[in-house]
Amino acid sequence: MSRERIGFALLLGAVAILGAAITPGLAARLAPDAVAVASVQSLGLEWFLAFLALSGAAFWDEPLKQRLGLGPGRLTLSSTVWLVAGGLALSFALDGLAWHSGLRPQSNLAKFDTLLADASQLGIFWALLGIGIAPGIGEELLCRGLLQRGIERRWGPGWAILLASLSFGALHGESVHAGFAALLGLYLGSIAVLAGSIRPAILCHVVNNLLGVVSATRFPTGQPPLWAVLLALAAAIFSLWIVHRRHLGLQKSSVLVDP
Repeated sequence: MSRERIGFALLLGAVAILGAAITPGLAARLAPDAVAVASVQSLGLEWFLAFLALSGAAFWDEPLKQRLGLGPGRLTLSSTVWLVAGGLALSFALDGLAWHSGLRPQSNLAKFDTLLADASQLGIFWALLGIGIAPGIGEELLCRGLLQRGIERRWGPGWAILLASLSFGALHGESVHAGFAALLGLYLGSIAVLAGSIRPAILCHVVNNLLGVVSATRFPTGQPPLWAVLLALAAAIFSLWIVHRRHLGLQKSSVLVDP
């Protein structure tokens, strides 16, 4: 590896650390309430994760875009829509399971709801950035981009999806939130493998988080009925299955037309 490449990787790592270091000061200056403080701090964390992923990828002898899977991938627009819808259904189902298991009220999920319910307009703006958009970029670059794609090269997609999902869960700290995040990570990892790109996973993650913020601030809800939870879980599985079937069909068509 050239000195220039090493220097570039180290520079990206320094940018990651710098962003995390200045976040507390920015939160104190820019944040008008507790929601904004938490959101700006989240921005700092996701900045750190994103540039950490970029720094790690820079040590490989291939372009960052290729190493992290940031290319367009092989899925059609309709397949991507199916997967985003399935991700929303799975998120709803997992949240419902947390309610029905009795674990949700003691988790960070309930604390986020309480925090967001009292947010100011400026606080909601910061929440949309720091909790809605930023995690879908930073966490996906690290977990599905750097970690999963790196592990896949050595041990195959199965272990890659599993280990990246466990890492994704660990980033969420508190055990209940971490457990359900890891389950969602299995879905995000699967669609990244299907697509050959992390773009659909980023989109799915961002849309899910944005709707979560809007729901908590504008349309707070309680425990959903069990039938709705099970229906949403089935919808998520169906979405993943139908895109998988489409992908297999495209592969077979490609084989048939190749000379």
